[in-house]
Amino acid sequence: METICGIVNNVRSTISVDGGGNHGSVTTTYITIFQINGRQIKVKTSDAIIINDGDKIFVVGKTNGSIFNAFACKNITTGEEGNLGWVGKMVMGIIFPIAGVLEINQFSNPFFGIFPLLLGLIFIGVGMYLLYSGSQVSNAVKELRKLTMRKENVATE
Repeated sequence: METICGIVNNVRSTISVDGGGNHGSVTTTYITIFQINGRQIKVKTSDAIIINDGDKIFVVGKTNGSIFNAFACKNITTGEEGNLGWVGKMVMGIIFPIAGVLEINQFSNPFFGIFPLLLGLIFIGVGMYLLYSGSQVSNAVKELRKLTMRKENVATE
């Protein structure tokens, strides 16, 4: 996990809307791309976060190619924080493997063939991925809070 702090410039924002259809739920993801010291940063959040040119920002995440993917960020100028959300990922990361094991247990008989095993393994795999990505976001949020607490303590001394 890497932390970057600096002044933002070249801010661009967009949203991604997924889902919908007949009585389906809609998920909105807010995407903000900017630069800190010439480095490209991408922040995805579940709630809109205001980031403007000249704001001081802390971001925690990982580099993927030439883009730094921030799992959590804090705008020091405005005091706003944002992340993609980890609770839902962790909850679904627990539910999916349980569903996979139950599915394998309930439907494993010669009539269904190998299909229940494959489907159950897919559920378990998706659950493990959700647990991993949820823990990444959770760790980034914790790291960001520790970092900003240290900076605030130094500023008040």
